[in-house]
Amino acid sequence: MSHTSFSIIIPVYNGGQFIKECIDSVLAQSYPASQILVVDDGSTDDTPHILHKYLDKIEVISQDNSGQGAARNKALGYVKHDYVLFLDADDKLQSSTLQSLAQSVGSDSDVDIVHFNWQYFAAGLDGREEYTVKDFDDILHVGKLTHEDCDKLLTISNYFAINNAFRAKFLREKNIKFSEGVIYEDNMMMVKAITRANKIHIINKPLYLYRRSNQQSSSRSGYTSDRHYRDSIKAIKDSISVLNSRTSFTGYYLLDYYLQKITVYYEKRIPKKYKNQFIKDAIDALSKLQIDELPASPTKFVMAVTKFQLVTAKRYLLVRFLIIIKVTISRLRKLQE
Repeated sequence: MSHTSFSIIIPVYNGGQFIKECIDSVLAQSYPASQILVVDDGSTDDTPHILHKYLDKIEVISQDNSGQGAARNKALGYVKHDYVLFLDADDKLQSSTLQSLAQSVGSDSDVDIVHFNWQYFAAGLDGREEYTVKDFDDILHVGKLTHEDCDKLLTISNYFAINNAFRAKFLREKNIKFSEGVIYEDNMMMVKAITRANKIHIINKPLYLYRRSNQQSSSRSGYTSDRHYRDSIKAIKDSISVLNSRTSFTGYYLLDYYLQKITVYYEKRIPKKYKNQFIKDAIDALSKLQIDELPASPTKFVMAVTKFQLVTAKRYLLVRFLIIIKVTISRLRKLQE
């Protein structure tokens, strides 16, 4: 195995409660990181004091509070090594994460993305940490994707950057960056990266540990404002604008992903007063998507939406009706469990 070097980017804003645990998980890697870049995004708590204690092991970049997307983009300009990982300040890496990634890449230095699984962790009733694997995507069993087949990675459950390692040269050459000033900053970045990659390796191990208990996380807060409504619609539009369809199914993959997501957001993240407008704006955005062909076994939900042209004809009420049915069935199943 040739020596593959890794840069880790950690944006942090008022993360004093967890940042030490986060950095320590990187320092504890069985295969050491070559560079740890921590972006202090204008913290006003004790984060700067904690970071100061690690100055012999990390590089600290300071900026006025600009959001996670801007912090990650800024750090990309400082990356010096082969592959880059994005680690949130309240999360952790498994101790074997970089070892597994280095083994996956091996001597194949033109792998653009290494995708891997992740899991939640949270304190149980006895105070000990409990872990739950979250993604069971079929694509996790494929092993490798090349050329236009890389578009199949769009079938993953979550467009997160955190459970991927990216070849730094690939990100630079394709000018792949995060959206700024919004939540869901990963979406456009992931769509652009996946549909431009020529080689992807996949590891079906939960190498990333996502802290479930942090209610201050941007994806777990702001449910009473219009922020999730605004930013999710922008994510859909921006993702479609950068989509590079290389197969007849690529458009379907993105449609399937966002129809599933708007169902979740409609149920859990969008305030009641914005729900109807959210569906309308989401369908307006998705109507710009070119669907060339459906795979052999599309989900029933997307098959119905596509077969009856509910998106292209912008039949908002019918899509909303299907979403309400889907949400109701999901709730009934949970009650039966």
